Order: sequence, then structure tokens, then C-alpha cells
Amino acid sequence: MRLLQVKRAGDASAGVSAGAARCFHTSGRCAAPPLFWLLFKPIAKISVVISGRVFRQWWKVLPKEKRGDIFAGHLKRHYGKYLGTAAVIGGTVTVYYFTHLQRTPITNRERFIAFTPNQFNSIADVEYNMHGQIFVFGGMLETVTNPHQLGIILGHEMAHAILGHAAEQVSFLQLVDCLSICVVAAIWALFPSDWMALLSHWLQNKFAKLLLEMPYSRMLETEADEVGLQLAAKACFDVRESAAFWERMALQDDMEEKVDLDWLSTHPTHEQRAQHLEQLLPQAIELRKSCQCLPLNTEDPLRPFRALREGLKTGEVQTARVLIGTPLQKSSTQGGTVVAQNLTDEK
Repeated sequence: MRLLQVKRAGDASAGVSAGAARCFHTSGRCAAPPLFWLLFKPIAKISVVISGRVFRQWWKVLPKEKRGDIFAGHLKRHYGKYLGTAAVIGGTVTVYYFTHLQRTPITNRERFIAFTPNQFNSIADVEYNMHGQIFVFGGMLETVTNPHQLGIILGHEMAHAILGHAAEQVSFLQLVDCLSICVVAAIWALFPSDWMALLSHWLQNKFAKLLLEMPYSRMLETEADEVGLQLAAKACFDVRESAAFWERMALQDDMEEKVDLDWLSTHPTHEQRAQHLEQLLPQAIELRKSCQCLPLNTEDPLRPFRALREGLKTGEVQTARVLIGTPLQKSSTQGGTVVAQNLTDEK
């Protein structure tokens, strides 16, 4: 009887342990609510502007010969408060940053994400009303000339969604805004007039876009091109059409004499995208073969556009026109076949 009681006690203990194991879980990831991020940037910028102007007005009313002594005395009296506040803010930002680092799927790149998926979906619904959908407008169907190019463009957009680029870019912009608060406060505190501070603030925003936001956006676009090409290869599209599409767009820029400066854009130039995708074609073609897709035809769709561009640069071709026999939108709605582009050279 005693052995039976011990056994039953052991069973009960095992049951409690099993129940505790089932109930055990890690704590959820801490993240600020979406409303905080929506209101943080405007409130923070208004606050630092007001604080900077108040400091400037206070500084102006001080006697010029005593400004240094008064300011030094003020810092000496409140040195501990300012240092403690800076340490708390700096420590909080540092901990928050390193605890919100993630790795992207597929490319395994480390990046900062300030939102959980549900939080970002709430923000996207409020600001953009996108609901996680990819829209294809009629202009795109008139630009691409065959289903392969359309599939590659859709693969690019799907790659943005798979990699979570929207949440990453918004998180990066929030981080830049947080780091720029001190710069904005210094601008409004140190410049002697409002118009000079306003002009400097505007220049600071432009430099932040030029040196931080735009390069980051171009990096995300390049990554989406790489992953989108892999998706297109697995879907058995002709991956060579990726470089051909952007080479064709670059040819149109050459004909219209457009100057495309990548450092002033959120996207790489058409020529850069064509060259980068062309470098990735051998791996994409091997990936396509491993998926047991039908063999590609021997005609390279990139070669005609490359030859025309070289001819325009050397002067061998005076003008070049790219004629689309039947737009993809029209041919697909009528159930017909897509007519590839015809190239005519006029010397």
C-alpha cells in the first residue's frame, strides 16, 4: 500500500511537471504600440524646435560679458542631471536597438525592426490602406512585353514582401529621426535667427535623405532584385528577361537623353540593375535547371538592346526605336499571344 501511494505521488508529481512544462513559455517581444510611433516623430520634432528656440531666447537676454560664466555655472550645478539623463536615454536607445535586431529570410542579413508584424500591419493600414496586397497597374502591363518580364517584376515585389522591406525601411527612418533630434535641437539653439535655423533644418533633412535614406533604399531594391530573380527562376520564367527588361529601359533613357543619377534616387539606375542582374544570371539559370524547368531557347533577349546601346554611344546607330507589336495588357485580355518587341535601326 505504501509503495502504491509513493507511485501515485510520483505520478502526480510527474503530472504537475508535465503541466508546468506545457504552461512554460518565453515572454513576448516588447515593442512600442503603433500609436506611439505615429505620434513620436511630429511631437519630438516640435518639442526640440521649441526647446531650441527657448534656449536661444534665454541666451540672448543674458549679458554678453557674463554669458560664459552663467552658462558654465548652470552646467556645473546641473551637471549630474544632464549626464544622468543622457546616460538613461543613450542606454535605452542602445538596448532597444540591439534587442530588436533580426535577420532577413533567404539573405540572412542583420537589420533593425522596431515593430512586430501585427503592429506594422496596423500602421500600414492606417497610413497606406494597403492590407498587404500587391497592385499591378495598367501602365506596367503596357511596359513589359512578355509574361516572363511581368513574372520577374512580380517576383521583385514579392521579394519586398517576403523580406519585410516595408517594416525595415520604416524602422530605419524612425531610427534616423531619433538620432537627428540632437542635431535639430542644436540647429534651433545655436543659429541666431529663425530663418537661418529653418533653412539649416531643411538642409539637414535633405542631407539625411541624400546620405542615409536613399542609399539604404537602393540597397533594399538591389536585394529585392536578387531574391526576386530566384523566385522567378523557381517559377520557370526566362530569367534572362530580367536584365533585358532593364537594358531596354536604359535604352529608352538614352534615346530620350535622360540623365539618371543614382545618388539622387531611391532606386539604382536602369543600367546598374541590368548589369547586376546579368552577373546573377548563371546562378539563376542553374537554379532554374534544378527545378526541372523546360530548357531556354538559344536566342539571348539581352543582346539586341545591348548592341543598340553600344551603337548609340559609338555613333554607329544614329537613332533607335523600340516598337512593341502588341502590349501585354491588350494581348492577354484578348486571349492572344504576346508579340515581342521589334527593333529597327535608322542610320
